Amino acid sequence: MRLKTQGREMSVNDFQVVFTGRLRDGYSRRESIAYLASRFGLDFHQIKRLLASGASVVKRYEHAADAECLAGAFAEAGWHVEVRGSDQPDGDSGQNASREKNDSKPASAVIGGEKLAASDGSCALQLPAHWQALPGLNQNAVIEAGNVENNEFCVVLWQPVQQFDSPAAMKDYCSAQLQQCAHQIVGGRVVRTAEALSQGRFDGFVGEISARIDVIPVRYLVACCRGDGRVFTQFFWCEAQAFEEKRSLLLSVLGSFNTARPPAKSAERVGRMSRRKRRMRA
Repeated sequence: MRLKTQGREMSVNDFQVVFTGRLRDGYSRRESIAYLASRFGLDFHQIKRLLASGASVVKRYEHAADAECLAGAFAEAGWHVEVRGSDQPDGDSGQNASREKNDSKPASAVIGGEKLAASDGSCALQLPAHWQALPGLNQNAVIEAGNVENNEFCVVLWQPVQQFDSPAAMKDYCSAQLQQCAHQIVGGRVVRTAEALSQGRFDGFVGEISARIDVIPVRYLVACCRGDGRVFTQFFWCEAQAFEEKRSLLLSVLGSFNTARPPAKSAERVGRMSRRKRRMRA
């Protein structure tokens, strides 16, 4: 993702993500700078200009949830970031201070929606406030959710297992899922092989796939874990150009995965989707 630092006039419903260049307490400056390179693909000169420019607008969004997601990614790396709304002109220090108090929250802070249970009661996810159930994404999924307007989607599938008692076996299973998915979708290619991840309640393996839906490049995050005699596979996807900035949001949803059966709304609640989005199947 290429970050923009050039200013322009704010438009209606415009939310600016402002990088302040200030480091949060308890974070290593060297590691936080390295994060800018690894997560956002910035080279040495781009990072140097960003740090020297003071408060810089790095991205603009129409929706606050998207702006908060990117701000969370910076906050996790240790940087103070502000999100300024369309009703807040540049330089409004009072409102800036209020937002800055909130930027210390990780991206998981956007997880504030309903807890969505699987249609068969096998698992549940905590959804972001701007997500809802979206039946029709995958006919075999027990959870189907996302946000059509933002092109953010998730499905959960499972299959029973007899003996699956080692990390190596789970890694092999995740690797097989990545290859199978890549062969079933247009332009599918594994771009990140299976690796172990512990995120919130999730403890398993994840990998990534690039593909195309119609003519739109997309990126999938594929996650596999075991629970209650089953192996669960979660597929998250969005437009490729937005994947890096939405990674923290997707991982936050992943981390909420629970194979317990708490009271929750059923995934069979109807959500509206366009015809093209219904073809976005995992």
